[in-house]
Amino acid sequence: MSDSHPGHNPTASRPSPIDRAFNALEVLAYRHSLWVLAASLLLACLSFWYTAHHLTFNTSRQDLISPSQKFHQLFQDYRKAFEDFDGMIVVVEGNRPEPMRRFAEALVSRLQTRQELFSEIYYRIDTGYFRDKALLYLETDEIRELGGKLETHHDFLSSVNRSPGLNTLLESINREISAGMVGSLMTDFLGTGGGEEKDDTADLNMLIALVKQMRAHLSDPDAEYRSPWSSFLQDDENPLEKDGYLVSDDGRLLFVLLNPVETEGDFAGSKNSIELIRSMIREVKPDFPQVQVGLTGGEVIASDEMHTTMTDAQEASEIALAGVAILFIICYREVRKPILAVFSLVLGLAWSMGYTTLSVGHLNIMSVVFTTILIGLGIDFGIHILGRYREERRNGFDSFSAMRETLQKTGRGNLAGAITTAIAFGAMAFTDFIGIAELGVIAAGGILLCFLAMVLTFPACISLEERWLKPKYVKRRYVDLRENLMERFYAHYYLIIFGSLAVLLASAWASQSLRFDYNLLNMQAEGIEAVRYEMKILDNAQRASWNAAFISKSREEARAKYERLKTMTSVGKVEGLFEAVPESQQEKMELIADYAPEIDGYRVAVSNESFSLGALSATMKKIRFKLRKKEKSGPTDEVAEASEWVARFQQDLDSTDAATATERLSAFSKTLFEDYRGRIADLKAAAHPSEVKIDDLPRDLKNRFISEDGRYLTLVYPSINIWEREEMETFLAEMRRIDPDVTGNAVHMYESSRLMIDGYIRGGIYALGAIFLYLLFSLRNLNTTMLVLVPTLAGAVLTLGLMVLYNVNFNMANLVILPLILGIGVVDGVHIVHRYRETPDQGGNVISKSTGMSVVLTSLTTIIGFGSLMVAEHQGVYSVGQVLSLGVGSCMITSITLLPALMKLFHVHGWRI
Repeated sequence: MSDSHPGHNPTASRPSPIDRAFNALEVLAYRHSLWVLAASLLLACLSFWYTAHHLTFNTSRQDLISPSQKFHQLFQDYRKAFEDFDGMIVVVEGNRPEPMRRFAEALVSRLQTRQELFSEIYYRIDTGYFRDKALLYLETDEIRELGGKLETHHDFLSSVNRSPGLNTLLESINREISAGMVGSLMTDFLGTGGGEEKDDTADLNMLIALVKQMRAHLSDPDAEYRSPWSSFLQDDENPLEKDGYLVSDDGRLLFVLLNPVETEGDFAGSKNSIELIRSMIREVKPDFPQVQVGLTGGEVIASDEMHTTMTDAQEASEIALAGVAILFIICYREVRKPILAVFSLVLGLAWSMGYTTLSVGHLNIMSVVFTTILIGLGIDFGIHILGRYREERRNGFDSFSAMRETLQKTGRGNLAGAITTAIAFGAMAFTDFIGIAELGVIAAGGILLCFLAMVLTFPACISLEERWLKPKYVKRRYVDLRENLMERFYAHYYLIIFGSLAVLLASAWASQSLRFDYNLLNMQAEGIEAVRYEMKILDNAQRASWNAAFISKSREEARAKYERLKTMTSVGKVEGLFEAVPESQQEKMELIADYAPEIDGYRVAVSNESFSLGALSATMKKIRFKLRKKEKSGPTDEVAEASEWVARFQQDLDSTDAATATERLSAFSKTLFEDYRGRIADLKAAAHPSEVKIDDLPRDLKNRFISEDGRYLTLVYPSINIWEREEMETFLAEMRRIDPDVTGNAVHMYESSRLMIDGYIRGGIYALGAIFLYLLFSLRNLNTTMLVLVPTLAGAVLTLGLMVLYNVNFNMANLVILPLILGIGVVDGVHIVHRYRETPDQGGNVISKSTGMSVVLTSLTTIIGFGSLMVAEHQGVYSVGQVLSLGVGSCMITSITLLPALMKLFHVHGWRI
């Protein structure tokens, strides 16, 4: 059964102001089609030009926050007072210290040639100041233990000092084994073990390390030297740290910290600096195949995220436009009018870009996807217009009359849809999160401009096509069949209603298992370098690019906070000036003075003893024999390992000609004792320490932790993974017990994400309230208003159930569904209810009309528009496309099932809609 002409409805005898406005638009579009089209194109060109010259891209997360927020003010003050060395971190990864060191020096030397891009490069501390103070950093018990070791091993040291050389060293070790003293020699004296007396089968790590180095240099004269000596002051497993380099605790990661000069207006923030660093890494890396290098840090992650998002948004927009056009063409079985609709949408997008540039002036990481949003929503107006226009033309109206009826009838629904969607987005402008507010302003204005393009430019294009090509319209035979099928389907409206309620109740129950994923790393593109190296830092260094920052006005206050921080379970590492100032210095200096005479007496001969290959071979055989004897009497892991390495060395020695072996091992002996002399010199210098004072610390260290106005900075790195929300809350709770005004990027991230979530929720509540009031005012009936909201409310519940079914969680990106679901669901309900009001005597079946088909088609095109985001590499953008596709699909299902069934119920019972 076809519609009767709407103009026959007596209620329409007096055109409303809205009808008169749409009639004026149709007259303008029909009679002045070329002028309308020319003006539209001119405005689009001006918008493109203005956008190209004035639109900027803002990646700073700080600018997404309202400056009135206290946490943001604290963070901004912190950033002004102290350098930001967590924004860019070059991570050098390797197992060999020397290549890591040489790579870092080579890279830094290149970076220093481009100082206009980096305000500071921080990768090494000048350790010269600490050379004579090293013993002060030991505990008092360790100093006493060291004094005992020096006395116990006086004879051993005297022997080595008198005749330094590999032969003497091995003979002394052999004597210690014979005397059953190897354990205490190798661990107690050399600082690798505890103070307990050990038997002769104890730790043989030094012997093993020495033999490994002898084997390496015997086979390769250019082998990397790794000192087998254990320092009196610290374990030599981390020589890079001893030399002042910034390294992880296990020594496998070396850090070069950079403070970039941000490139204003650059889409990727400090992209110039980042690309320069990566190009320099690529240039230097081939010379150091032993290391792996990556770039990470908060600035780098944000830049990579912005770049990925930009690329994803552009690709998604292209796919969305193409997909919408193809679906349009397939559904309407013609090409020209769908192409004209897409063309009009493109003009609307161009106007929207100009509006964005004029109203906001920039895009941020949240608003950059606005074009995809507008494509998905803006085309809907054209679909409803084209669907209704074709219906009116098939009912016998001429072009002008058909367009007039179309705009007056679908115009109300389109206008209500545009306004409610604009309200949904515009409500976000009242939140405290600037990123959300800007997206709301841009999307709200863009929706209204796309609506204007569809009710003015699109009809003008259709008018021109009708005049020039004179298309024919024939009513399709399947229309009556479709109406009969729909009538039969909605005759079971009670079954549809109760079935829908059952599904909704199941969805609501299942939604209890939904969780919110706060981890921003999970939103990044998979395999992205910055994220991989951020996780390596977390796993190996107890040092993330996120930290808490304490700012103190005095040294006493900073010291008090430092002492309390060391007791916190969530704290992994504390960086500050007090880390460089040892405790109990006077007591320690008195203890050291007691042992100074012993240390001062060490005199290492200037020249090394002559190397003898025969003597070395004989000594190694003796050591091997004694170790094997120990194995038989009760082998231990250390003895067995040492015996095996000595045996391997003997095999290598036997297979190497004497001249080569002598040359290489003699060179190794020289290197070994150059290292030894340096260590003895360090020990002698440390035997007469001066007090460590903050005022005397190296300049670069003081500049890092003392501001120009005299405030003190203490940085705290967590021992837990604060990318996870629960652990972040634990960490910050402990930090705020010490100082409620603690700041730092970890605090800023936590508070800004909380503000963002609150902004979406509050924006959604504001929007729902405003939309409800607008609908109640325009429809003037509470029942009708509630019916219009059915697709929104029921669709939202169904969306939650589908998210559980497909194992999708909410995150910081896909919360944007709140205003979108509101807008989309309301638009569907408005069109269906408005169409029912045109012909209330026809039983409530409007789904079989062009309106119902348009609702389905608009939903499908919107799914294509948002679904195109699922091609994104950025997982946050991907999740937006995934959740919105589920949401739009849910609204469509409830719009063509539950809503028509309820309308049928109202019609049967004579309730007014």
